[in-house]
Amino acid sequence: MDNKDLTLGDFIKKVEGDLGKTEWITVFEFLDSKENIDRGAYFSALIANNKVDDVLKRYDWDLRIDGGRPGFITHYERGKSITEYYRFSDNGIEPLIYWRTFSGKKESSLEISEEFRLYFNLFEKSSGDDKKIFIYIDDDGDEDEVALISKSKIEIKLKYLKEFLSAKQMHLAIYFEAMRFSDKTLEELKQKKIDEVKNGENFTYSLCVRNLGEKMGSATI
Repeated sequence: MDNKDLTLGDFIKKVEGDLGKTEWITVFEFLDSKENIDRGAYFSALIANNKVDDVLKRYDWDLRIDGGRPGFITHYERGKSITEYYRFSDNGIEPLIYWRTFSGKKESSLEISEEFRLYFNLFEKSSGDDKKIFIYIDDDGDEDEVALISKSKIEIKLKYLKEFLSAKQMHLAIYFEAMRFSDKTLEELKQKKIDEVKNGENFTYSLCVRNLGEKMGSATI
Protein backbone atom coordinates (compact mmCIF):
# COMPACT_ATOMS: atom_id res chain seq x y z
CA MET A 1 0.00 0.00 0.00
CA ASP A 2 1.33 3.46 -0.91
CA ASN A 3 1.02 5.52 2.28
CA LYS A 4 3.22 8.49 1.39
CA ASP A 5 1.88 11.85 2.50
CA LEU A 6 1.77 13.73 -0.80
CA THR A 7 0.74 16.90 1.01
CA LEU A 8 4.22 16.88 2.61
CA GLY A 9 2.72 17.73 5.99
CA ASP A 10 5.62 16.26 7.95
CA PHE A 11 8.22 18.19 5.93
CA ILE A 12 6.22 21.44 6.15
CA LYS A 13 5.88 21.06 9.92
CA LYS A 14 9.63 20.76 10.22
CA VAL A 15 10.29 23.77 8.00
CA GLU A 16 7.73 26.03 9.69
CA GLY A 17 8.49 24.89 13.22
CA ASP A 18 12.18 24.02 13.54
CA LEU A 19 14.24 26.15 11.16
CA GLY A 20 16.29 28.67 13.10
CA LYS A 21 15.35 27.22 16.49
CA THR A 22 17.99 24.53 16.98
CA GLU A 23 21.66 24.72 17.99
CA TRP A 24 22.77 23.72 14.49
CA ILE A 25 21.16 24.78 11.23
CA THR A 26 21.42 23.00 7.90
CA VAL A 27 22.45 25.52 5.24
CA PHE A 28 23.02 23.00 2.42
CA GLU A 29 21.86 19.42 1.87
CA PHE A 30 20.78 17.11 -0.89
CA LEU A 31 17.72 15.24 0.37
CA ASP A 32 17.62 12.34 -2.11
CA SER A 33 15.97 9.37 -0.36
CA LYS A 34 16.25 11.14 3.00
CA GLU A 35 13.31 11.91 5.28
CA ASN A 36 11.12 9.92 2.87
CA ILE A 37 11.80 12.57 0.21
CA ASP A 38 12.32 11.31 -3.34
CA ARG A 39 14.17 14.43 -4.41
CA GLY A 40 14.99 17.68 -2.69
CA ALA A 41 17.54 20.07 -1.24
CA TYR A 42 18.26 22.80 1.26
CA PHE A 43 20.24 25.85 0.18
CA SER A 44 20.89 29.30 1.64
CA ALA A 45 22.00 32.85 0.91
CA LEU A 46 22.73 36.09 2.72
CA ILE A 47 20.08 38.74 2.09
CA ALA A 48 20.52 42.47 2.71
CA ASN A 49 18.11 43.73 5.36
CA ASN A 50 16.38 46.07 2.90
CA LYS A 51 15.64 43.15 0.55
CA VAL A 52 13.97 40.82 3.05
CA ASP A 53 10.39 42.01 2.48
CA ASP A 54 10.80 41.70 -1.28
CA VAL A 55 12.32 38.23 -1.00
CA LEU A 56 9.41 37.00 1.14
CA LYS A 57 6.93 38.07 -1.54
CA ARG A 58 8.25 35.34 -3.86
CA TYR A 59 8.70 31.62 -3.44
CA ASP A 60 11.38 31.47 -6.15
CA TRP A 61 14.99 30.97 -5.12
CA ASP A 62 17.06 34.16 -5.32
CA LEU A 63 20.32 32.35 -5.96
CA ARG A 64 21.02 29.21 -7.98
CA ILE A 65 22.47 26.31 -6.05
CA ASP A 66 25.61 26.44 -8.21
CA GLY A 67 25.68 30.23 -8.47
CA GLY A 68 27.06 33.20 -6.62
CA ARG A 69 30.55 33.30 -8.07
CA PRO A 70 32.12 36.55 -9.29
CA GLY A 71 31.51 37.49 -12.91
CA PHE A 72 30.16 39.99 -15.39
CA ILE A 73 26.51 40.98 -15.80
CA THR A 74 25.21 42.82 -18.85
CA HIS A 75 22.10 45.00 -18.74
CA TYR A 76 20.61 47.68 -20.94
CA GLU A 77 19.89 51.32 -20.18
CA ARG A 78 18.19 53.47 -22.84
CA GLY A 79 19.06 50.88 -25.46
CA LYS A 80 22.75 50.87 -24.55
CA SER A 81 24.52 47.72 -23.38
CA ILE A 82 26.33 48.10 -20.05
CA THR A 83 28.58 45.39 -18.64
CA GLU A 84 29.58 45.46 -14.97
CA TYR A 85 31.67 43.22 -12.75
CA TYR A 86 29.92 41.79 -9.70
CA ARG A 87 31.59 40.10 -6.75
CA PHE A 88 28.38 38.11 -6.41
CA SER A 89 25.52 37.38 -8.76
CA ASP A 90 23.26 40.21 -7.55
CA ASN A 91 23.45 43.30 -5.35
CA GLY A 92 22.19 42.61 -1.85
CA ILE A 93 22.27 38.82 -2.20
CA GLU A 94 25.44 36.94 -1.32
CA PRO A 95 26.31 33.25 -1.22
CA LEU A 96 27.11 31.62 2.11
CA ILE A 97 27.78 28.23 0.55
CA TYR A 98 29.49 27.33 -2.70
CA TRP A 99 28.78 24.04 -4.47
CA ARG A 100 31.69 23.81 -6.86
CA THR A 101 31.53 21.56 -9.92
CA PHE A 102 34.10 21.05 -12.62
CA SER A 103 32.28 19.83 -15.76
CA GLY A 104 32.53 16.24 -14.59
CA LYS A 105 36.34 16.28 -14.73
CA LYS A 106 36.77 16.52 -10.96
CA GLU A 107 34.62 15.58 -8.01
CA SER A 108 32.29 18.33 -6.83
CA SER A 109 32.98 19.97 -3.48
CA LEU A 110 31.26 22.14 -0.87
CA GLU A 111 32.77 25.28 0.65
CA ILE A 112 31.71 27.86 3.20
CA SER A 113 32.18 31.54 2.37
CA GLU A 114 35.79 32.58 2.94
CA GLU A 115 34.57 35.76 4.63
CA PHE A 116 32.72 33.68 7.23
CA ARG A 117 35.76 31.49 7.84
CA LEU A 118 38.11 34.45 8.15
CA TYR A 119 35.72 36.45 10.34
CA PHE A 120 36.01 33.78 13.06
CA ASN A 121 39.55 32.74 12.06
CA LEU A 122 38.35 29.15 11.83
CA PHE A 123 40.75 26.24 11.93
CA GLU A 124 39.95 23.39 9.53
CA LYS A 125 40.54 19.75 10.25
CA SER A 126 39.41 16.54 8.57
CA SER A 127 37.79 13.65 10.39
CA GLY A 128 38.14 9.98 9.58
CA ASP A 129 34.73 9.79 7.89
CA ASP A 130 35.54 12.30 5.10
CA LYS A 131 34.03 15.20 6.99
CA LYS A 132 35.56 18.63 7.47
CA ILE A 133 35.22 20.35 10.81
CA PHE A 134 35.77 24.09 11.26
CA ILE A 135 36.80 25.11 14.76
CA TYR A 136 36.84 28.44 16.58
CA ILE A 137 39.65 28.93 19.11
CA ASP A 138 39.10 31.69 21.67
CA ASP A 139 41.71 33.79 23.47
CA ASP A 140 41.99 31.18 26.23
CA GLY A 141 42.71 28.44 23.72
CA ASP A 142 39.32 26.76 24.15
CA GLU A 143 37.92 25.14 21.01
CA ASP A 144 34.37 25.10 19.71
CA GLU A 145 33.04 23.38 16.59
CA VAL A 146 31.39 25.92 14.27
CA ALA A 147 30.69 24.12 11.00
CA LEU A 148 30.50 20.55 9.71
CA ILE A 149 30.87 19.67 6.04
CA SER A 150 30.22 16.27 4.50
CA LYS A 151 29.95 15.36 0.83
CA SER A 152 26.34 16.52 0.54
CA LYS A 153 25.57 18.52 3.68
CA ILE A 154 26.73 21.59 5.60
CA GLU A 155 25.67 22.48 9.14
CA ILE A 156 26.64 25.65 11.00
CA LYS A 157 26.19 26.43 14.67
CA LEU A 158 23.44 29.04 14.88
CA LYS A 159 25.07 31.38 17.39
CA TYR A 160 28.00 32.01 15.02
CA LEU A 161 25.68 32.62 12.09
CA LYS A 162 23.73 35.16 14.13
CA GLU A 163 26.89 37.05 15.05
CA PHE A 164 28.04 37.06 11.43
CA LEU A 165 24.66 38.28 10.18
CA SER A 166 24.58 41.02 12.80
CA ALA A 167 28.03 42.22 11.75
CA LYS A 168 27.05 42.29 8.06
CA GLN A 169 23.57 43.70 8.69
CA MET A 170 22.02 40.87 6.70
CA HIS A 171 19.48 38.07 7.07
CA LEU A 172 19.86 34.39 6.26
CA ALA A 173 17.44 32.92 3.72
CA ILE A 174 16.97 29.15 3.73
CA TYR A 175 15.67 27.76 0.44
CA PHE A 176 14.14 24.32 0.23
CA GLU A 177 12.64 21.94 -2.29
CA ALA A 178 11.03 18.57 -1.65
CA MET A 179 9.33 16.12 -3.99
CA ARG A 180 7.45 12.89 -3.41
CA PHE A 181 6.17 10.52 -6.07
CA SER A 182 3.53 7.79 -5.95
CA ASP A 183 2.86 4.91 -8.32
CA LYS A 184 -0.83 5.66 -7.92
CA THR A 185 -2.88 8.51 -9.33
CA LEU A 186 -4.53 11.09 -7.12
CA GLU A 187 -7.88 9.53 -7.90
CA GLU A 188 -6.67 6.16 -6.66
CA LEU A 189 -5.25 7.79 -3.55
CA LYS A 190 -8.43 9.86 -3.05
CA GLN A 191 -6.22 12.92 -2.86
CA LYS A 192 -7.36 16.31 -4.15
CA LYS A 193 -5.15 18.41 -6.38
CA ILE A 194 -3.35 21.26 -4.64
CA ASP A 195 -1.73 24.30 -6.19
CA GLU A 196 -1.28 27.11 -3.70
CA VAL A 197 1.20 29.55 -2.21
CA LYS A 198 1.59 29.70 1.56
CA ASN A 199 2.87 32.79 3.36
CA GLY A 200 3.85 33.36 6.97
CA GLU A 201 5.77 35.95 8.96
CA ASN A 202 9.13 34.45 8.01
CA PHE A 203 8.39 32.05 5.15
CA THR A 204 6.76 31.61 1.78
CA TYR A 205 6.48 28.50 -0.35
CA SER A 206 4.47 26.93 -3.16
CA LEU A 207 2.79 23.55 -2.64
CA CYS A 208 1.66 21.53 -5.64
CA VAL A 209 0.04 18.08 -5.64
CA ARG A 210 -0.95 16.75 -9.04
CA ASN A 211 -0.90 13.80 -11.39
CA LEU A 212 2.39 13.45 -13.20
CA GLY A 213 1.47 11.78 -16.49
CA GLU A 214 -1.29 9.21 -16.48
CA LYS A 215 -0.13 6.75 -13.83
CA MET A 216 1.68 8.67 -11.12
CA GLY A 217 0.90 11.22 -8.42
CA SER A 218 3.47 13.75 -7.27
CA ALA A 219 3.95 16.51 -4.74
CA THR A 220 6.33 19.44 -4.86
CA ILE A 221 7.16 22.17 -2.38
